[in-house]
Amino acid sequence: MARTTKQRAAKRASRRGAASHGVTIRKATARDIPAITALNMEMMRFHAARDKDFQMTARDARSRLAAHKSAQLRRRNARLTVAGQSGKVIAYCLSVVASRPPIYRVRTMIQVMDMCVAARHRRRGLGRRLFEDAVEWAKSRSIRRIEVSFAPSNELARSFWPSLGFRTFMQRGYLEL
Repeated sequence: MARTTKQRAAKRASRRGAASHGVTIRKATARDIPAITALNMEMMRFHAARDKDFQMTARDARSRLAAHKSAQLRRRNARLTVAGQSGKVIAYCLSVVASRPPIYRVRTMIQVMDMCVAARHRRRGLGRRLFEDAVEWAKSRSIRRIEVSFAPSNELARSFWPSLGFRTFMQRGYLEL
């Protein structure tokens, strides 16, 4: 039996309600950078286990990631958001404003650059709540498009983003020389 739109909306609201128990979504601060960096390292290891192109070779990868995330906090056109529970950061999302040349119909959009939920907190609606925050940020800036790129080897992302309504409009390829 097919579910109605109301039934699907009620199920989503129920998941959000369950996920919101004790979890807050807020803008990140400088104090969050070590926890965000740890999550980013977890995400990189997750990807590296699936695709060699994600293997980190820099000995100072952790400090480079921390510096990058700190720089994003200072950017006016970036939003770094965290999900916290009991004073601990358990997920984050980095979104940035991006532009295309003026020949395109849609010239300005939000790009979700990173989203990571700690492994033990996945499938509880946190990614969806972080995404909803990015949507509200986009709307507050009168931006009506959000884009995301994800690795085809990431089975979690392959199901997560389409569940939010994303559809493919471009694919990227590479050639090793």
